[in-house]
Amino acid sequence: MHRYLNDDCVPLSRNTAKNHCLKIHKREKQRLPRSLSQLSCRICLTSDLWTSCVGHGFLSLTAHYIDDEWNLHAKILNFCHMPPPHTASALHDKLHDLLKEWRIHKKVFTMTLDNARANDNMQDLLCDTLNVHARLPCGGEFFHVRCGAHVLNLIVKEGLKLIDVGIIKIKELVKYVTGSEGRKLKFGEIVSGLGISSSRGLWLDCPTRWNSTYKMLVRALPYRGAFSSMGWMERTNYSFPDLPTDEEWYRIEKICNLLQPFDEITTLISGRKYPTANLYLKNVWRIELLLSSYADCEDPFLKSMAMKMKEKFKDYWNSYSMILSFAAILDPRYKFQFVKYCFSQLDSETAELKCKIVRDQMYKLFGEYVKESSHSNVSNARTQDDALAVCFTFFP
Repeated sequence: MHRYLNDDCVPLSRNTAKNHCLKIHKREKQRLPRSLSQLSCRICLTSDLWTSCVGHGFLSLTAHYIDDEWNLHAKILNFCHMPPPHTASALHDKLHDLLKEWRIHKKVFTMTLDNARANDNMQDLLCDTLNVHARLPCGGEFFHVRCGAHVLNLIVKEGLKLIDVGIIKIKELVKYVTGSEGRKLKFGEIVSGLGISSSRGLWLDCPTRWNSTYKMLVRALPYRGAFSSMGWMERTNYSFPDLPTDEEWYRIEKICNLLQPFDEITTLISGRKYPTANLYLKNVWRIELLLSSYADCEDPFLKSMAMKMKEKFKDYWNSYSMILSFAAILDPRYKFQFVKYCFSQLDSETAELKCKIVRDQMYKLFGEYVKESSHSNVSNARTQDDALAVCFTFFP
């Protein structure tokens, strides 16, 4: 490709390119610990564990922080083999070794993980260990953060179970139509003949991503008539998949309407180039309001689906993550008034108590930073209580 683009280019061999990559990696690995050690802020971590298609386990560790110039950074510290067993104890030992290797075990603030049981137990062990070597803020009270995107995934999959048969039929239809060029052309002719106007083609989903299933269903809906026509034309072809029934099409259409806000929120909070913690409270609140409204609707199918999703919602978000509520308060667009509004809209009877808990916890965390900081912006003449009062004037 390089020689085609430029005759003067001398292609590199695979081994040369590999050696260049390893040199860059070695140089950056020596440079990064120095910059991390000079940070005046704490570091938030994310970690994930999965198994490859050949059965090998891998673990990733990423550091998220804001430098002294207020630039947001995300650095992949490790992407390494994680041999079995993937128990809480083994994961704890591996992650603690990696934190010590990078010399950041005294700078950790939070760790975001998915909702696997091993991760829940592991973070308890890691929190205790980090508290022994270097005390976490507030004793690690805010250490564990659940992955919002993963929780959304679990909630939506609970609702999708109600249309499993319809999803399978749509998937088989899409695979059949896109399986050969001849079928694609034939389907295109049917679409043109029926006057169907849709700029988006068919989409085959990825089983591990719920929003790809949503996109597959949304894109298939406009072609309902085309699938039926193609099925009638190939009625003697026994390999043609079963078409969804009218009831299944109805359910697919209804669930797509419900899942559209979930898709928007998942895309929003999965952004990598802008802060997302401040968006958490607002969007979780939107989800709870949406599920509550559907749970009270007259449509029995939508009501049943919303109730199932709401139960899963309560499992993980019965009380909103405290540290992410702080992020919404610190966003000048929302402040503490927005937190009050959210809680009052959901349950006016408990709103005051919830707001008091959030306020007290934020005072507690701010007080910890005041005590730890040797370069506090607060005047030495002020007491700690005065400093907290000054802080809350910005988000009354």
